[in-house]
Amino acid sequence: MESIICPECGEPLSEEGLAKSLICSHCNTNLKDKKYMDFLEFLMVSEIVDDIDFFDESVYGEEYIKYETTDFDDTEESSFQPNPPEWDNESEEHEEEWGEDSGNKWED
Repeated sequence: MESIICPECGEPLSEEGLAKSLICSHCNTNLKDKKYMDFLEFLMVSEIVDDIDFFDESVYGEEYIKYETTDFDDTEESSFQPNPPEWDNESEEHEEEWGEDSGNKWED
């Protein structure tokens, strides 16, 4: 595996050191910052670190808050409700003409 370098100062970083702390030992930069999001995702995919909270506002900040406060549920429910069925009134008209117990005229 290629050596990992600090995205800020370019000095090499050890996997063991990153697993303990996300602060560069050379320039003391806190690498758990939105500015280094790609670097953090690389560390996660490479399984070098496994305790990064991607809901942490210090890392994702504006993106997390933007999606958290977007009003997904402010929809008009009536726009999704189907219209009530239009029943065929023909059967009711025939009932009135023939009556409910008119029986079958074609029977012998």
